[in-house]
Amino acid sequence: MAAYARHMSARRVAAVAAALAALVLAAPAPADDWDSATDDDDDPAADNSLRHGSYEEHDLAAVSGVADQDWYRLAPFGLTSWELTIEATGDLDLASTDVQRLDQTGATVLQTAAVSSDVALLQYENTEPDLIQQRVRVQGAACGTACTDTDSYQIGLVNTTYGIPRFSNKGSRVTLVAMSSLRGVSTGCAGVNVHFVDAGGIGKGPLATETVDLGNGKSVVLDTSKIAGVENAKGSIIVTHTCGYGVLTGQGIQLEPAKGFSYATPMVPVAVP
Repeated sequence: MAAYARHMSARRVAAVAAALAALVLAAPAPADDWDSATDDDDDPAADNSLRHGSYEEHDLAAVSGVADQDWYRLAPFGLTSWELTIEATGDLDLASTDVQRLDQTGATVLQTAAVSSDVALLQYENTEPDLIQQRVRVQGAACGTACTDTDSYQIGLVNTTYGIPRFSNKGSRVTLVAMSSLRGVSTGCAGVNVHFVDAGGIGKGPLATETVDLGNGKSVVLDTSKIAGVENAKGSIIVTHTCGYGVLTGQGIQLEPAKGFSYATPMVPVAVP
């Protein structure tokens, strides 16, 4: 557990915090304006929506003698992946079941957070072609009705999707995809999804999806001309995963033996809001 705590802390500081700082975000607002608003955040109808780069401060101070809970809206676009991080302060002592991702109604739990020390983490993806509506709930603080506005947390969301702008297996062309993960920080990479999308976009779904294991520093090279559904196609590639922010690297390598040349296209982050 100590190693896991160090891993999560290092990733939080070096990855998520750096990513949010790079977006030149404003400082977090004082906690917690939502609880004093007419349109509050105490149930699934709350309209506080999190997007790529969101970074907010909230508290779980009791409201009129009742333990507080905070709700957020998520709307992950089709074929995207995400990382939500919560860093708690004060006497919250949040457990894994205190931070959950739920369906739109707030009735069905889809995922509970991984928690170590005062950091809670949700890594998730939408492998469907369409946008879906979901919720996040933060509740169950250890201080309960004794919580004050000093029992607070910071919540942030980043898009972890990657893309390769083009592939082509038309004519004599062949595209290889080479990917790898960072050793020691990629324990959640056993199921990385590589989606092949034609020029028409993701609306009708991917031509094919290949799932690969990139856990703990593994590498893979895919010959896309051998994958059913894309053996005679062209388009782009979208990579979704639950590895976490910034731990994958890769490229598409275009070969054209008939003309005797090749070139590489880097795999890059896709910052869908």
